[in-house]
Amino acid sequence: MRTRTSVGYGIVLAVLFAAAPTRAMADSFVVGTGDPIQDAANVQTAVDAGGVVSLWGSFDFSGMETGSPLRVVTVRSSVDVIGIPDGDGALPTIRGGQEAFFIDAPSADVSIEGLHLVDQTFSAIHVASVGSARIEGCRIEGVRPQFLPAQAQFVAIGIIIAGSLVPGAVVGSVEVVGNDVDVTGAATDSTLGIYGQVVTVAGVGQVDRVTIARNRVTNATGHGIDLRSLGSAAIAVIERNEVTVATSARSGEPGPPDRLITGIRCLGVGTYTIRENSVTTHHANAAGIRLQSTVGASVERNQVYLALAEETAPLGQAAGVQLIRGALANLVCRNAVHGRGWSAVSVSGPPAGTSQGNLLVRNDHAGLGATFADVDVGAGVLDTTIVGEDGLVVDSGTGTVRLSGNKHANTLPDCL
Repeated sequence: MRTRTSVGYGIVLAVLFAAAPTRAMADSFVVGTGDPIQDAANVQTAVDAGGVVSLWGSFDFSGMETGSPLRVVTVRSSVDVIGIPDGDGALPTIRGGQEAFFIDAPSADVSIEGLHLVDQTFSAIHVASVGSARIEGCRIEGVRPQFLPAQAQFVAIGIIIAGSLVPGAVVGSVEVVGNDVDVTGAATDSTLGIYGQVVTVAGVGQVDRVTIARNRVTNATGHGIDLRSLGSAAIAVIERNEVTVATSARSGEPGPPDRLITGIRCLGVGTYTIRENSVTTHHANAAGIRLQSTVGASVERNQVYLALAEETAPLGQAAGVQLIRGALANLVCRNAVHGRGWSAVSVSGPPAGTSQGNLLVRNDHAGLGATFADVDVGAGVLDTTIVGEDGLVVDSGTGTVRLSGNKHANTLPDCL
């Protein structure tokens, strides 16, 4: 039997064990005190010891962030941090602090499960370096924006993988599964639910694999899920998430400065699969799903709702699925777009990069009231193949080929 290390309210711990649900013995059982100094120290001590760390009750991390970038608890080695619900099923709550958990544990295995994180500044959980990490069943809400001078805007993020503030990050595999992330912000803030980006230093910097599945992201004003330049060998799968983009005062324009708004965006190097998600946007200039400078990505069987108010006119970025800035050889297949927007599927050309060789197959936009076109192929776009797309196609590209879906069924991609 493992030896238990108890951290928290001394003798009261026995009472709390009786109240908590029965589970396997843990290496550490930490009880929230509501005192920031004690709570931050207790959790850090337990995490440093490794093994399984069970958290119960209410914790306060307010004002306890240190280091660069600022964080409260730093995970440096393998550990499982697990929240124990109370008798009413409520998750343990951690309130305040900047980046409640910062994972900097090369080659380690880390999990964070079943926590309710409230009112953190900038982000709640940051995976900076790890062998493998799993973030599951957490509820994140009320992340407070921080001003980033490089972007000239206030930014709040639920969960970060690598990130621009940790250049040269090396991350193995990350699974973000079954979390509820509410990133409500002010009208001019950029709020993101789940964000990953690699910034290389002297060629160092890579994420091997990312799985983002079955999460609920609400009230994003920037991008609900945003993965950027994860690395040439990176594999990213985004599937079965529910994402909602709020209306805001942000322009939704590419800039500069960049103020694009998207339900799910993938940008730059990496192999990206976006499938079976439900995306709703309420902003007049937001795209449901956007591929930006990607090569060989696939967007399959997603449901996109461009849910604009009746009095709101859709603007040029309001596409169900949009490909921009040198998107090459991507597949957009069997997605359904509903509501009112500029277009169901849009492929944009120069000056920001020539998009070429993209395949648009049997997307369903019968439920969309498009103000410009069902399918829009912009000037300068090369060699787009359109298969079985009904409705109005506005083709200003070069080398576009239109095929009948029935006639060419035996040559179509696997998503069919």
